[in-house]
Amino acid sequence: MDQTISLQDGRQLGFCEYGDPDGYPLLLFHGVPGSRYQRPSETITRSRGIRLIVLERPGFGLSPIKRGRTLVDWADDVRTFADLLKIDDFGVLGLSAGGPYALACARKIQERISSVFVISGLGQIDTPGSTQLMPFHEKWLFSLGKQSARTRMKALIEVLRGLTAILLHNPQRYLPVLARFFPQEERPFFKKAEDSRMFLKDIGANYTSGSEGIVDDLMILSKPWDFDPGSISGKVHFWHGDRDLIAPLFLIEKLAKEIPASKTRIIQGEGHLLIFRYWDSILEEFNRFRTKRDSAPSS
Repeated sequence: MDQTISLQDGRQLGFCEYGDPDGYPLLLFHGVPGSRYQRPSETITRSRGIRLIVLERPGFGLSPIKRGRTLVDWADDVRTFADLLKIDDFGVLGLSAGGPYALACARKIQERISSVFVISGLGQIDTPGSTQLMPFHEKWLFSLGKQSARTRMKALIEVLRGLTAILLHNPQRYLPVLARFFPQEERPFFKKAEDSRMFLKDIGANYTSGSEGIVDDLMILSKPWDFDPGSISGKVHFWHGDRDLIAPLFLIEKLAKEIPASKTRIIQGEGHLLIFRYWDSILEEFNRFRTKRDSAPSS
């Protein structure tokens, strides 16, 4: 069910909840494009005892734009959101472009977070060679972001939104075309009923909410981050496919070296959609680490 909550500054954040309503809270931060509908199997989520909350960043879905926002600003929104829902501690999971936002939370509100997972995450785009292997349109967008060319970036995104409209108009015809841009192993995702319905609903929400949130996110992610990943003291779990061209693996390997307490799991033969095939294993690790942390003696 679509939900919104009002923050202290009058803005609203849109979100949806999935899984076990009485389970342990895990906040998922979507990719770009993305929305409150971007989530893996609800059946698995429920079976693992997880209350999954997919929270929309400003400019996406039901969350209005916030001009001048930063990665660290998101951590403040998340803390306020958790306070309003009376959630004391929780896990965070950053999917794709949501990864840097999860790490920002790990840096700023570590005392509230039981564990941090970054799945198919985007690394620091200001790193030399970061976009070399990316698809052409993504490389172009990040290049415009580095140049602060907001007007040209928005024009390109509007073209991509036009292609989205064509896909939404005739998904049976164009989903197989889109699948060709992914590794062979990931193409069945677009044929599975639950996954394809989720995907179409997610991009439909993006199409409805316009391009401003996407532009803001890409501008933020194209520039140096406003926090030092090396100062994250908590454990960070990275899961990444070795065939991911959308979010290059070497950027995550670089991040993992900078973060003192990190663990990286590289999945051979997987691309950018591994969360949908490995969701049960990811939640198994999430619960195992959270339980160990909760049972550890306090100093």
